[in-house]
Amino acid sequence: MRDTEWGGLGPPVLMHPVLTRQAVSRRAWAHAHRSGGFTLIENLVAVAIFMIGIMAVTYLLADSVTLAKTGQGQTTAYVASQEIIGMLRASGASALSYNGLTINSVNPPASGGATVLQTNLSTWWQSLSQLPGAAGPPTIPATGQPRVSGAIRVWSSNGNGQCPCNATITESWGQNTYVVSTEIVY
Repeated sequence: MRDTEWGGLGPPVLMHPVLTRQAVSRRAWAHAHRSGGFTLIENLVAVAIFMIGIMAVTYLLADSVTLAKTGQGQTTAYVASQEIIGMLRASGASALSYNGLTINSVNPPASGGATVLQTNLSTWWQSLSQLPGAAGPPTIPATGQPRVSGAIRVWSSNGNGQCPCNATITESWGQNTYVVSTEIVY
């Protein structure tokens, strides 16, 4: 035969059938073991990376819950402070009578009250009792501090003992404190 009949490669080489099968199976075995799958170390590294990712997501979720509770507390404290500021403004010239008043979970004001001042303090206390962590014993066991407290400081802007006045409202719960200052003009 001519070379052109075999595509220019020459005649095929005939091999023994048993030797050919052994050569193919060894080649297939080597190929399968070189690229067949992941090793134990590769799997352990993959699991470690996955666990680090899961821990990061868990940390972020826990942090977001903490931030949400803090935001809820700040919003509740804001509403409570605006409530007492409105009561101070409605009090007119007697707003100075609120100076130095404090309420807390150890000594909460009586509900209702005989005077407008007592009723206003009771209403403010109801708002403060909605703060996160307000439920439970009156004091924080670890510190002995009141669980919730509020303080009002009112002073005359002109220094003459009359309004217009300035007021600072301080509300505390757990580890948090909310302070707002405003001018009382009527």
